[in-house]
Amino acid sequence: MSITHKFILAILTVVFLIVGLFTYGSVKEQKRILNFELEKRVKLMQDNLIQNATYTMAYYKNEIENDLASMNLSHIQLLFTQLVKRENIDGISLSNNLQSVQIFEGIISKKDVDKLSFEETQTHIIVSTPIILSSKWGNLNIVYSLKELNDEIESAQKDIQKFIDERIRDAVVSAIIFSLFFGVLSYALAVTITKPILLLTKRADQIANGKLEESEEILHINSNDEVGILTKSFMQMSQKLQKSYTELKTLNETLEKKVEERTHELKLLAVTDPLTQLYNRRYFTSASNDVLSIAKRKQENLSLIIIDIDKFKNINDAYGHKVGDDALVEFANILKNTQRKSDITCRFGGEEFVILLPETDIEGATKVAQKLRKETEKFSIIFESNQSVKFTISLGVSSVDLENEVNIESALKRADDALYEAKNEGRNCVRVF
Repeated sequence: MSITHKFILAILTVVFLIVGLFTYGSVKEQKRILNFELEKRVKLMQDNLIQNATYTMAYYKNEIENDLASMNLSHIQLLFTQLVKRENIDGISLSNNLQSVQIFEGIISKKDVDKLSFEETQTHIIVSTPIILSSKWGNLNIVYSLKELNDEIESAQKDIQKFIDERIRDAVVSAIIFSLFFGVLSYALAVTITKPILLLTKRADQIANGKLEESEEILHINSNDEVGILTKSFMQMSQKLQKSYTELKTLNETLEKKVEERTHELKLLAVTDPLTQLYNRRYFTSASNDVLSIAKRKQENLSLIIIDIDKFKNINDAYGHKVGDDALVEFANILKNTQRKSDITCRFGGEEFVILLPETDIEGATKVAQKLRKETEKFSIIFESNQSVKFTISLGVSSVDLENEVNIESALKRADDALYEAKNEGRNCVRVF
């Protein structure tokens, strides 16, 4: 055997070992990147869950302290039942320091804390906060389930690991087989196959560098000898790698889409009132500043309306909090059906609502307020035993001074003063500051 043949045999063996190692390293790097991206997305989902839990805890803490002050324990139990059904929550419990009062739904947690705190286990996140009346009364604990998140993560990790392991095994086996095959061929046919081998070597380098598209040069190798067979096998390996890369990319995009959808849901929960599905006060505070900036830049009118349901406490006292909640939901539907796309409507707290009206002067806002008042006045709620209840609203209207005001707080104060005037003048009316 000549030196040339020995050199060619050595080169071929080294080349295909390198192809195998390069392929193996490339797939391992893809696995590392995918796992890193998964960890970042999981961290983001956990942060959003904690942010939503913080808002939910603050909202229900205020409701529960008010109910405890009036000893309305049945409403607290109703709130707990609704919350466990609506949220991804396994349990919620309320207990005082002496354990003489304890209300719970689902899993019970008896943590005693002095401030808002979080405890994370493998299956749950426990959010705890003290309940304060005149002094510390007890604790409220909410147990959030991590089962859905953990199941999704575990499933994704298994799929990724299985996918990567199969591709690594195929790549290593193919590299070994091709190295042996080329070694045998190069011994007898080194001179005649030099050009095709060079083309295959070039293609192997392209694959190692991530260029998986078919090569026009390899397609021209049409011989039916060992070189032709090897070329076909090599093309099959290239197609498998291309398919594996496409599947891996599709899996990554699917996982990313799921994370984005879940993230969007969590963000929406953080800015939405859970009962009425209107925006909450937190969103209104942030969005109103953006709307005001646009109005200043375009020199367009900006007005707002504050609405309060008249004698809402009487509805709760006479018919119960369930009917009171139904009244809030139905009134929110009236607001949704009458608002424009550009309007921002939110539940400000309790039975009070606020509407921000871009491109609307004080006269236009007054017309909107009168329309809402009339729609509400003729509306009634039908509940059990065909009973019905009607209610009215009082409204205060004001506009924003675009030249002299840097936020809408002053306009809110003026609208609130107008609302106070409407209340003092008999309710069921609109007053303009």
